[in-house]
Order: sequence, then structure tokens, then C-alpha cells
Amino acid sequence: LNSAFAALYRFPKPLVVAANGSAIAGGLFLVLTADYAVAHIAAQFGLAEVRVGADFPSCPLEIARGNLPPQALRRLMLSGQPVTAEQAMANGFIDELAEPGKVLPQATTAARNLAASPPKTYASVKAQIRKPTLDIIQAAITNQTDPARAGWFTDETKTAMKAMIG
Repeated sequence: LNSAFAALYRFPKPLVVAANGSAIAGGLFLVLTADYAVAHIAAQFGLAEVRVGADFPSCPLEIARGNLPPQALRRLMLSGQPVTAEQAMANGFIDELAEPGKVLPQATTAARNLAASPPKTYASVKAQIRKPTLDIIQAAITNQTDPARAGWFTDETKTAMKAMIG
């Protein structure tokens, strides 16, 4: 998981997300790896791990820390409650909202606009922006210091999942 998210986060070309529905937990981390995100106006975004007793692997945690303002990071990670697309946009991790049927066309337009930049320069600037986060991620992978390396789930997970589902 850490390697997969790190590969997306360091991908040198424009990476655009079209969130046509809600992105919760791992889905939100996919949004956070993007350079640009277009979301359906009714989408919700959240990190429900705390509610189900699951720890955060290092890579997704660092991507969230590097892309969310501190108050949004705290609220999403500690409450486990989702936010609306409008709130996500206000917090800067969604760039554009779209009406039904318009998410993919708007995301395609955004991707074309980003792809119009000189590709080597785009890759270089993106790497400069993301280097601090990627360095932390790589160190956790190399040193095997990921707190969730033995698994995401704790002794509380099964009980917490049952309670959340009802």
C-alpha cells in the first residue's frame, strides 16, 4: 500500500481525479495524490479509519499531512466523519465542483490544461513541491518504521466496525 500510494504521489505527469461519488478512507487518499481534483457536487470525503479502529500506514498519513490544512487533517482523522464536496473545496483538496454528468468532462479539460505545460518542467516542479513528503515516506519504507507495517487493524477493529455498521 505504501509503495502504491507513493508511486501515484511521485508520478511525474499530471494526475487528475474525477470524483463522481464519495471518497472515503483509501478513496480520499487517491484524491490527495492528485494534482487536480474535480468532484461531483453531492460527493463526500472522509477518513473513517479512527471509527473502525484502523491505524494509518505511513504513506497515506504523510500524503494527508502534506495536502490537508492542519485543521482539516485533525478534523477528518480524529472524527472519522465525512465532509461535503463544498467543504473539501474550501479546505483546498478539491479544486473544482461539477454538476451531475459534468465531472469527467471537467476533469478531462483540467488534465488537458495541465498536460499543456512543458513535461520536464512540470515533472521537476511537481517533484520539488512533493519532495519533503516523499522523503518521509521513503524513509519509512526503507527503515521499516511504518507503525502499521504489521497490519492496519488493532484489537479494537472488529468491535469498532460492528458498532459503526450497526
